[in-house]
Amino acid sequence: MEREGKLGLGSAYIDGLKLSTGEFIILMDADLSHHPKFIPQFIQLQKEHDYDIVTGTRYEQGGGVAGLYGDFHDDVQNINFLVIY
Repeated sequence: MEREGKLGLGSAYIDGLKLSTGEFIILMDADLSHHPKFIPQFIQLQKEHDYDIVTGTRYEQGGGVAGLYGDFHDDVQNINFLVIY
């Protein structure tokens, strides 16, 4: 999908959802504000309870960004740079 100009994250989600196919759709920012290591847990919860939506937050007890940075963060930042340029 290609979008001209900066149209905002909300409209990017909407445009992406319109083109999405598959059993599970994961929405995340590419800035690593959430760690992708939790995706399997979200999918497992959906399968166990047939939820329509599973969401997470770093603001609840036990949440946060500990361990998010370091080599993993550097790798994703490098990939983002390559994708943009």
